[in-house]
Amino acid sequence: MEKGGAIQSSADRVQTRSQVVDIADWQLDEEFAIFPQGSKPKRAAFCPTPAPFQFLIAGHRYLFKVSTGWRIFQHWSEIIAFAIAEHCAISAAPCFVAVDSRAGEVGVLVEFFYGHPSSPVVPRLVSGADLLRRMFSDYESDPDSYHTVNNILSICKVLDAADPEGAWGTLLAFDALIGNTDRHPENWGFLARRSENQEWKFELAPSFDHGTSLAYQIPDQSLAQEASDERIAAYLGRGRHHARWDVGSHTERGHFELCRLFAESHSQAVPKMMSVLDFSMESVDNVLSWCTGFDLPAGRLINEHKDYLHRVIASRTAALRAALGA
Repeated sequence: MEKGGAIQSSADRVQTRSQVVDIADWQLDEEFAIFPQGSKPKRAAFCPTPAPFQFLIAGHRYLFKVSTGWRIFQHWSEIIAFAIAEHCAISAAPCFVAVDSRAGEVGVLVEFFYGHPSSPVVPRLVSGADLLRRMFSDYESDPDSYHTVNNILSICKVLDAADPEGAWGTLLAFDALIGNTDRHPENWGFLARRSENQEWKFELAPSFDHGTSLAYQIPDQSLAQEASDERIAAYLGRGRHHARWDVGSHTERGHFELCRLFAESHSQAVPKMMSVLDFSMESVDNVLSWCTGFDLPAGRLINEHKDYLHRVIASRTAALRAALGA
C-alpha cells in the first residue's frame, strides 16, 4: 500500500506529499458541474492533458469534494478509508489530496470509477435508491424504512449479481471498520453493462463516499478529552449504519450489531467479512504518518490527531472481530 512515504493505488499510481493536486484551472464538467446530492460542496471536473501527476488519468472525470468548517477533516476520512480498502483488497473509488488555490479550498479528489477514456464500453451507474423505487411503488413515502438488508439482498438476486451475501457482508464490515454512517441508497449501486448478446450484466459498484467516517467531526482542540478508552468506546457505541435490518424497524442498528446479525443469518459470508480485517496496525500507522506530511492551508492532520485515529481504528478492529466471533 505504501512505498517511501506515499500511498499506492491498485493501478500502482502514487501520490507523494509534495504532489497536492490543484484543480483551480481544471475544466468543469458541464453535465455534472455541481452535484446536488448531499450537503457537502462538490463539483466535477476533467483532468488536464497531459495529467499533472502520474497518479491521475488525463481527460478523465474527477469529483472535488470540499472540506470546510466543522467538516474540515473529511478529506482525511476519504483518503484513509481508501487506503484501508486498498490494503484489504476492497474495491473503492480512488481518492487524492487536493486544493483549489483560486477558491482557497481544501478537499479530496475522487476518481470516477467508470467511464475511463480507455474503456471501450461505458457502464451505467444505477443507484440503490433508483432500484428501491422500482421495487416499491410507495418508496418515496418512507425511503428509510425500505432501505433494509433483506431488500438490498433481494435486489442483488433479481439482478443476478455475484455472491450478494459475500459482497454485502464485506461492505457492512468495511463500514463498521471505518464507522461509515452515510451508506444511504444514493451511496451504493451497481455498474450495468450490456453483454455481447445485449443482455444487461450488473455488478456491485466500488465503495464510495466515505467522508462521514473515521471520527471526522472531532476537532483538534477536543482530542485530549476524547482520547480516553471510555470516550472512544462510547463514540463507537453511538455509530449507526444507515441500512436497517428489516422492514418495520424504526431504528438503525449499531455497526457491530448489524454485522453480528448478518453473520449469524448468512454464515457463508463470514470468511469474506473477516477478510476486511486483513491488515496490520503498522500499515495503518504508515498511512497516518504519510497523511501528516501534507502541507495544506487548512485541515492538516497533526500528530495528536494521527494518534487518536490509530486508537479509534484499533478499537473498531477489536469490536468487529468480536462481532464476527473471532
